[in-house]
Amino acid sequence: MSYECDECGEEFDTERGLHIHQSQTHEEDEKNTENGGSRDAEEDNHTGNGITLTTSQFGIGALVVGLALGFAVGISFNQVTGSLDTTSDDSEGEQSPTQISGSPGEVMEEIAGKVGADKSEFASCMNSADGSEAVEDRNEASSALGRVGTPTFLIGNSETGFEKLEGAQPFSSMQPVIEEQLSEAESSSDTVESDEYSLENMSLDDEPSKGESDASIRVIEVSDFACPWCAEWAGFDAIPSRDIDKRNSWSQLKENYVSTGEVEFIYKDYPAHRNSGTAHQAANCVQEQGDELYWKFHDKLYEFRDSWVA
Repeated sequence: MSYECDECGEEFDTERGLHIHQSQTHEEDEKNTENGGSRDAEEDNHTGNGITLTTSQFGIGALVVGLALGFAVGISFNQVTGSLDTTSDDSEGEQSPTQISGSPGEVMEEIAGKVGADKSEFASCMNSADGSEAVEDRNEASSALGRVGTPTFLIGNSETGFEKLEGAQPFSSMQPVIEEQLSEAESSSDTVESDEYSLENMSLDDEPSKGESDASIRVIEVSDFACPWCAEWAGFDAIPSRDIDKRNSWSQLKENYVSTGEVEFIYKDYPAHRNSGTAHQAANCVQEQGDELYWKFHDKLYEFRDSWVA
């Protein structure tokens, strides 16, 4: 006796063989047909000029084109300089450049103009300078402190000694040390403890400063304009993966102690990174035109840091 498949007419010797054939062949074909029909209905093919695209393929293509157009609109190519001219919106909706093109020296001159310094005087100073002033500052710091990382903060006065804090310290870490040194200054203690520094061979009087020169204590920042940690401590986002700039350590120090007359803040040059010697010399040249201009230049160097560091 033979058994015939109703679907294809194939014959089998046993009923079991027929059932196996039908389950493995015709039921699987039926499933594939159902799945294919469902998928085709969902994807809703798009056809044109002999090219067939599924909905998912069409969507991906549209996304790529949209991103490309957005990138082209957002960044314009400067035909004159041959560089990318990126812009960002400020709070008033105007476009302000985030980059300045040119060599480090040219960038410094442009920044000097931005803060209101006389550019011809600045250029004359830069041409005649040999950069030794910043190097002398670095050598003095190294002699007094040994190995120096930037930024390093020295808190105290020459009578009671200076305590050293290394790294981009938050204001919360600096404040207890400031309070301790203010207390020591108030008690007229003339003892420099073993873990403190007298800084007797470090010149401070002609350095850029903020606050009262007769303040009880000083906070000295030994720093490098090219150092990203220094920029972060000053409130500028030089390391996107870090939130140090959002702590507002420098602004809190100014508000709580420098503006009250209790602390004089002093900036000490320590050029150690690429192009930082040029930046420190430029800042010193701007300082010759006024302390107020110096601090504006100080901030702009950090703001446009990416334009001159590389």
